[in-house]
Amino acid sequence: MSYGSLKQAESQDGKIRISMDVCTCEIYDHGIIWGNVSITVSCSVGAAHMPESTARLMFIL
Repeated sequence: MSYGSLKQAESQDGKIRISMDVCTCEIYDHGIIWGNVSITVSCSVGAAHMPESTARLMFIL
């Protein structure tokens, strides 16, 4: 995927897998990896609707 592109994620058993190739990672001392990925989410349940929203998901490995 390239910067700024969107891809529909498929849910499997209530979980979504995000490929590491869309994440930005930095490696620090002692093998600590700090990564992040921007995700855009929206949902609707009956009459209730959450507008599309983008967030940055950060993680440490």
